[in-house]
Amino acid sequence: MKPFTGDWVDRMLDGAALDFINHKKGLDTNDEELILSRLFVKYQNQFGSNSTSQLSHIKYHLVSGAMDKINLKLRVIYQFDWALNDGTGMRS
Repeated sequence: MKPFTGDWVDRMLDGAALDFINHKKGLDTNDEELILSRLFVKYQNQFGSNSTSQLSHIKYHLVSGAMDKINLKLRVIYQFDWALNDGTGMRS
């Protein structure tokens, strides 16, 4: 991993966003829910204050065809795996 510096910072940040959103830590689904990372709530000034605006931001970073697989009628919930940070192994 390289530091985010100079002329490459925007490309590197876009790449990190692409990796995060296309990983189940950023966005996941099951039969009943669309599961977004709690980071979308914590940083809503950057991602939007509701699921509609957040999904608009997410669409920009999804790999080709991925949005077609997401059912926008699903209930949106927010989760974050704090296991690494708190040592308990519990998800919230």
